[in-house]
Amino acid sequence: MDGVKSPPKWPWETPQPQGKVSLMAGERELTTGLLAKDASFRLIVNGQIGMKEIERLIQKLEIDKDILADQDKLVEVSDGKPWNLGK
Repeated sequence: MDGVKSPPKWPWETPQPQGKVSLMAGERELTTGLLAKDASFRLIVNGQIGMKEIERLIQKLEIDKDILADQDKLVEVSDGKPWNLGK
């Protein structure tokens, strides 16, 4: 594809907006934090958030973590490195 970028495959590959994002009506920033030297996060929510919703968020993050781990394994295979599914 001559100079044409393919669309992102995963939500975390979507280009992030520059600067602070405005909150929509009813939204609030539940928490923020530092993930690495050059990475941070903001958790924007709306509605009531309790233990059940936090557990659901953790489950979704675990699924994303597994997808990233699988994606890393595919990259290793395409780089000519041997399969290592026990990683």
